This record gives sequence, C-alpha cells and structure tokens, in this order.
Amino acid sequence: MSDDMRDYYRFYGIYTDDWQTIWGGQTYNHHLVKNMISDYCNSTASTTCTTNGVSFIFPHNLKQNYFLEGVVEGEITFGNSVASKVSDFIVSIFKHNSNCSITILATTGTKWVQDSIPAKDAMSYHFWMDVFDSPKEITEYDRLGVKIEWNISGTISGTSAKLQHAVVTSDYDFWIDIPLMLS
Repeated sequence: MSDDMRDYYRFYGIYTDDWQTIWGGQTYNHHLVKNMISDYCNSTASTTCTTNGVSFIFPHNLKQNYFLEGVVEGEITFGNSVASKVSDFIVSIFKHNSNCSITILATTGTKWVQDSIPAKDAMSYHFWMDVFDSPKEITEYDRLGVKIEWNISGTISGTSAKLQHAVVTSDYDFWIDIPLMLS
C-alpha cells in the first residue's frame, strides 16, 4: 500500500449475543467486521429504534494512523413484522478513543425517505458521504465506528421498523465501504 493512495475497507454490521467490546467506558454488542462470520454463530438479526440510535464499533485499534478521505458508501436495511413507515435516517462515522472521547468524522445528514414498509418485509437504502474537503485523522489509539439513527411512524411500540443486521452469507443487511489513507 502506497502512502499517497487510499484503500477502501468494507465492513459489515452485526450483533452477536455473546461477544461484547468494552472500549472508552462503553459496552458494544454491535460490531463492524471485515469478513462476515458464519451464520451458525449466535446472533440477533435486528434492533428496535432507540432515541440515541445504534452504534457499531470495529473491535480493534487500527494499529496505524489513517486519514478518512474519499467517498464513503454503504447500505442499510429496515424490516418489520407489521406495516410501518421509516421517515428519515442518519448514518455517521465516528472515532472513539480509550479516553472516552467520541468524535463524529462524517455524516450523511438527515435523509428524508417517508417510505412505507409492508408487514413482514424489508427496505434497503443506499447512502454515501463525500469526505474530501478536510480529511479526518484516525490515530492508532482510536477505534472506528458507525452510528445509525432513524425515525419511524405509524406503528405499535415494539413492532416497528427495525434495523436489520443478520449474520448471513449473502444479501447483507448493513455494509459500508470506508476510504482510508495512511497518514
């Protein structure tokens, strides 16, 4: 890898029932993995909408200093057991260091979709972020994370649109390509 070239790293978002990462004073069950794990692993396929959204973390330090620069793109999926509506979503990339500091590096901003999802169905959204104006540094002491926030309407509590993150070997529910360049 050359110092002046960026590489795109694909991560998949999953939730594992028996794997926690404690970092910077927070506990994470939602993880970013570079390779999809076996669908035989103990996992949860979806997460209900919460006020603070859902944060996925890469469970290891990056071991070198990088700059986030380029076009970030990915896809998220929402599904439900009853008919509901996803009104908007935000995807953000953050870095989290061991001193409990979380810094947002890039965000899609609010994406208004106002989509109805039929009962027992799912809807995927492709997203991207341009990170060219000011490259964001990620140090060897940081861990990379992605936060997803969404709003729903027209549903009964507990059965509303959920973020999908099943451990499957195809048709991934949540993936993201992140451009990193050695600093």
